[in-house]
Amino acid sequence: MPNVLYRWIEPHATPRALGFGALLWIASALGVLTLRSRVARRAGGLPLPDVQPFYGAGDLFTLLEQYGEPGRRAFLEFTLYDILYPCVAYGVAALALAALMRPLVEARARRAWMIVLPLAGLVVELLEQAGFLAALALFPARVPALAGAVSVLTLAKFILIAALVSSFGALALWRALVSVRPRSPTPK
Repeated sequence: MPNVLYRWIEPHATPRALGFGALLWIASALGVLTLRSRVARRAGGLPLPDVQPFYGAGDLFTLLEQYGEPGRRAFLEFTLYDILYPCVAYGVAALALAALMRPLVEARARRAWMIVLPLAGLVVELLEQAGFLAALALFPARVPALAGAVSVLTLAKFILIAALVSSFGALALWRALVSVRPRSPTPK
């Protein structure tokens, strides 16, 4: 699967696509920051569970209760928008990873598995958002299993982001230290 995914993404990893993707990512990140500050204002400065890697199963419903109606409405808006943001962010990450991986794959190195990280991150992020939407829909009822699952998904999201950043760092370091381009023969 990693090689098939890489071969599907790699042709699209052009400088133009990466530049457009970076601009789109910046615009969507600004939208996330704007909505995050709106939730903070309406929820009395309480934190978002989306940005806390460690929170317990009971914390989600406690936060929703403390947000009040305006805070929950703002959190709903944030959660709906936060479905779009990971699609953009992980899409750009996949393009950038494919561009960085190009010499590795051409040199027949077995590094194509890294291309699965953005897809895995996107799936985990979307499941997390679905969990937040379910918690908002079920509120004021408390479902500990749902809150526990969402907190595990949030932690998994942070682990995958760390793995993705580490992959970028390792690939960039490798590209800086070792060239996989064929060397031209020295003239005699």
